[in-house]
Amino acid sequence: MARSMIPPAFFSPPTMAEPSSPPDWVLVDKMAYIAKRANATTARCLSIGGDIVEVSFCLADPPAISYLCVHCPGLVGLTDSGFFDVPTVVAAEGAFVLLEISLSHDHGRRDYLVYKASAGKPQLSCLPNPFPHDISPWEIGILPLGGGDDGNSGFVVAALVPRVESAINKTGPPFDLLLYYSAGGAREWRTVVPQLDDPSCEKKVFSHSSSKVIAIGGGFLGWVDVWRGILLCNVLAEHPVLRLTPLPKPRISRTWKSNPEVVRGITSDGDNQLSFVEIQLPKFPSDDLLPSQYDSTLSDSDSDSDSGTGGPYYPSHGWKATTWKRTLFSPDGDHWSVDCTAGSDDILESDPTCSALLPQLWDADDGRLSLMDLYSTAPVLSVHDDGVVYMISEPLTSDGEEAWVAAFDLRNKRLKALGPFSSKRISSFENCCSPCSFSKYLGAAL
Repeated sequence: MARSMIPPAFFSPPTMAEPSSPPDWVLVDKMAYIAKRANATTARCLSIGGDIVEVSFCLADPPAISYLCVHCPGLVGLTDSGFFDVPTVVAAEGAFVLLEISLSHDHGRRDYLVYKASAGKPQLSCLPNPFPHDISPWEIGILPLGGGDDGNSGFVVAALVPRVESAINKTGPPFDLLLYYSAGGAREWRTVVPQLDDPSCEKKVFSHSSSKVIAIGGGFLGWVDVWRGILLCNVLAEHPVLRLTPLPKPRISRTWKSNPEVVRGITSDGDNQLSFVEIQLPKFPSDDLLPSQYDSTLSDSDSDSDSGTGGPYYPSHGWKATTWKRTLFSPDGDHWSVDCTAGSDDILESDPTCSALLPQLWDADDGRLSLMDLYSTAPVLSVHDDGVVYMISEPLTSDGEEAWVAAFDLRNKRLKALGPFSSKRISSFENCCSPCSFSKYLGAAL
């Protein structure tokens, strides 16, 4: 038998109590467990290669983490249960979740699956092979289409794939746009070549490096480079056009610029409203030794977004978080404006249960939790406009054995809640979870 390439932690999902009703939204671990967990959310389909694929979600109210389990009953006896790599949650919009799997006997080919939550029987379908293109998970997103009782009768999946010749020569159309529509029964991808709305942005677009795709609203998807900006495209248009929209200018230590989602995050409400968060962490002595090109790669950011935030800030300990808002396509609100700012030293209140879970951080003199020794990164914004930021947090005294998802209410300067988090499956506190609303479409299915 071949040697296992997937760590054992990915085969042992935690046991958790099922909620009495589906949560309105959830924080889903992007990395699945390879395990069978049949429940009311379970759905099945065939992979491109004809293997049965079974997926189930184990849901919990935030800040607890919900997770995905993927199981191929015909491959259980094989090394790593037949999986070439760990299945992932790629994107989620409305009732739909876009998943990616790769099986060993398919030589690691990526299969993309679409899960649809419903109050009746959840559905799972496999997208056709986009050959000759190879779509990476950070290039592909999903957009719900209207209609039906829940407004999610169908979907379009879109992938923005770099054109190799254009990338080499740094000229010409930079991307192919691959489109797959669930309606119509054709089961094939269509390829179009989107144009730039502003040709002077061509150099910036060639430097664009997406890490996720989000639904904006009105037929638009956004390919997010959390340093430089968002490439917007109306994927329903007859002649799609790409528009580059900048993000707030980074004001962080150079040390963190190699792993952007450790310190920056973005969400969309699906109706043209964007919310963005950045956390600033302590400056390292090595920052002043790093080459200046770390800064030059960030020159595409929004020069207007620093209004009200001052210059670069490096806390001596803890963190400082700033959130922004932007309403796209609005004559009055299509710019970044600061929503709220707070630091770990500003969090003066906490729920009593938090004090019980983190007794080592209790400051008897001040009569409150001291968060200076709670290392927090990977900010995720709530899907509600409530000023709450979720961060993976670990006491500095825990030796990596104790970690939590902390819900910080920046507007009210309060630690709202803590949810358990297993740090055994990741090597660093990268952005490992995604806010999703598909759970509310499950109705009373749980």
